[in-house]
Amino acid sequence: MGFVGRSIAAVWCRAGAYVTGYDISQEVVKKLNASNTLSEEEAVNEALLKARKDGRFKASTDIEEACQSQIHIISVPTTGHSGRGFYEEPLMDVISRLAPRLKQNSLVVVESTLPIGYTRRVVAKIIKESSSLKLDEDIGLAYSPERIYVGRAIQDIEQNYPKIVSGIGPKSLKSISSLYTLVSKKGVIEMKSLEAAEAAKLFEGVYRDVNIALANSLAILCEKLGINYHEVREASNSQKYCHLHLPGPGVGGGCIPYYSEIIIDLFNSIDGEIALEPIKSARSLNEYMPYYIVEKVKKFVDSGKVAILGLAFRGNVSDARRSPTYRLVKLLESNGFQVVVHDPFIREDRVLGKRLTDSLEEVLENAVCVIISTDHRYYSNIDSSLFDRMKKRMVVDARGILNPEMLPSDVIYWKIGGLTKRDR
Repeated sequence: MGFVGRSIAAVWCRAGAYVTGYDISQEVVKKLNASNTLSEEEAVNEALLKARKDGRFKASTDIEEACQSQIHIISVPTTGHSGRGFYEEPLMDVISRLAPRLKQNSLVVVESTLPIGYTRRVVAKIIKESSSLKLDEDIGLAYSPERIYVGRAIQDIEQNYPKIVSGIGPKSLKSISSLYTLVSKKGVIEMKSLEAAEAAKLFEGVYRDVNIALANSLAILCEKLGINYHEVREASNSQKYCHLHLPGPGVGGGCIPYYSEIIIDLFNSIDGEIALEPIKSARSLNEYMPYYIVEKVKKFVDSGKVAILGLAFRGNVSDARRSPTYRLVKLLESNGFQVVVHDPFIREDRVLGKRLTDSLEEVLENAVCVIISTDHRYYSNIDSSLFDRMKKRMVVDARGILNPEMLPSDVIYWKIGGLTKRDR
C-alpha cells in the first residue's frame, strides 16, 4: 500500500468496489485505518476516506483476510531501492504468501515493473507449485503495468492512458480486460503475451532516458559551438517528427534509470552488445551530467558555499529517489565546497541531514553559487532580491526555469545548452 497501491485502491473505491489494502507494515495499515491523511494526492485521499467511511475500504496485515477477495492486484516496489535495476524480494514475498491461499476463480494481477519474461517464468511457476488449481482454468494470472505519474494518479488511470493488459491464457486476458474496461475511459490495449506487456512498460522509461540523454548531448555540443540549444530545439521541434527534450542535471526517480538498467541486464544475458550501446551510452551520459555541472561551476568559483535548490528528482513532488542532487552534493564537497540544499517539499533526509533546509534565506546567505537542480514551480518565482544575500552571484539553472531578465544585472547566469548575455 505504497503510493501506487493507494492510488489503485482509490480508483476501485471510486468505482464502487470493496477494497482491502494489504501491507506487511503495521504502521502503514494503522494510518490507513485511522488517519485523515492517507495520501499526498487530494483525489486519492478523498476517495479512500469516503470509502472507509462507507465501509468499502480497510487495510490489513492479515494475509488470510486479504485473500478473501477474488481479485488480487499486486503493486509492490520492484525498482527504486538503494541498488540498481530490478529488486525482486518484495514481489517474491507477496507471491509466496498469496499463492497457497488462492481460491477457485481468483484473478492475480501484477502491476509492478518486471523484467521481460518474469511473470511467466517466476510468478506463474510459484503459483503452479503452491496450488492444485490450474492456471487460466481455475486461477487467472495477468500482467497489467501501472502507468502513474506522481501528482495525477487517478487521472492517469481513469482518463489519460489506455490500460495495457495481458494474460497467461485467453481466460485470464478476458478477465483482466473486462475488469479494467470498468475504470479506464481510454479503454484497454490487449497484448498478445505477458512478455509484450512487460516490455511495453520498460520501453516507456527507456525512451525517456535515451531522449533526455540525446538532449543533454546536443546541448553540450551547442555550448562548445557557441550556439543556444534552446533556440535550436524550438526551431527543430517545429517539424512534427522531431521531439527534442530539454536537457537537465540527470535522471532520477524510482522508474526511468532502473528501467534502462533492467534492459541493459537483459541485453547482457542474451549477448546483444551492439544493440545495447544506445541505452548504455544514454545511461552513462545522464549519470555524467552532475560532473558536467560541477566542472562549469569550478570555472567561475573555486571555493565557498554552494546553494542547491531542489532535492526531489523532479518538480512539485517530495520523491528524492536517485535524485541527481545527491551526486551534485558529493562532487561539490569532494572539490572543497560547502553545500546546503533547499527543497520546499522535503523537510528531512537521512543522507543530507543538516545540509537540508526549508529556508531560502538560509541557503542563499553568503553563497558563491546557486544551482537549481529541481524544476519546482516554487523556484521559477523567486524574489530576485534574495540573490542580494549571496557573496558572489552565479546562478546555474540546470532546469532552465528562470527568466534571466528578472535577475540582478551582475548575476552570472548559465543554463545547460547555452550561455546568456549575463555570462562572464
